[in-house]
Amino acid sequence: MKFQVKINKKLQAGDIVLVKGFSFFGWLIGTAFRMDSPIKWCSGIRPSSHNGVIGFSKAGEVCVFEAIVQRGFIATPINYYVKKAEAGECEFQIVRLTKGLTPQQFLLANKWLNEQLGTDYDIRSYISHIWRIILRLPPIWNSNNKSHFYCSEAVQKLYAVIGESIFAPITMIAPIHVEQEVAKGTFEVIGECFDA
Repeated sequence: MKFQVKINKKLQAGDIVLVKGFSFFGWLIGTAFRMDSPIKWCSGIRPSSHNGVIGFSKAGEVCVFEAIVQRGFIATPINYYVKKAEAGECEFQIVRLTKGLTPQQFLLANKWLNEQLGTDYDIRSYISHIWRIILRLPPIWNSNNKSHFYCSEAVQKLYAVIGESIFAPITMIAPIHVEQEVAKGTFEVIGECFDA
C-alpha cells in the first residue's frame, strides 16, 4: 500500500516521529515488544516500531535524528521517510507537544541532537528491555550511560535534557499512546500518511 504524506505545519526541533516499518523485523519490534517504548502510535494494523526526533542538521536540513542498529545515532533527511512512505515501505506520524516548546528549548534540543551524532546504538539496554517484557524479570542491564542509547531512549533523553517530563522512567512499562494523548490535547498531529 502506498501513502500520500501530509505535513500540516512547519516542522520544528523536538517534533517526535513514530514509524511503522513493514518488514518482519519492524513487525516484530512493533507487535511483540510494543510495551518497550515510552511512546507508541497504535492505530491501524500494527503499532509503531521506531521513534526519532525532528531536528536540523548543521547545514540547516530538516532531519529525523534517530538511533539505528549498526549505525548509531544519525540524522536522516525527512525526505527519506516521505519517499519510503510514498513507495509503501513504511508509514509515519509526526506529533508535537500542543503547548509547544520555548525558543530556548528549540535551541537546546537542536544543539543536543547534533552533539549526539555518532553515539553508539545501545543494544545491551534494548536486549535488557526485551528480557523484561517477555520474561517479566528485572532488566539485566540498566544503563544511565549517556554515550549509548536506542531509538526510544534517544527521544526520552532529549525531552529530559530540555526539561519536559512527559515520559515515565525507561524502566517502567507505561508507554504514552499517541492516540490517547492527541484526544486529550497533550499532542497535536503535525504530519501523517494517508492511503494513496
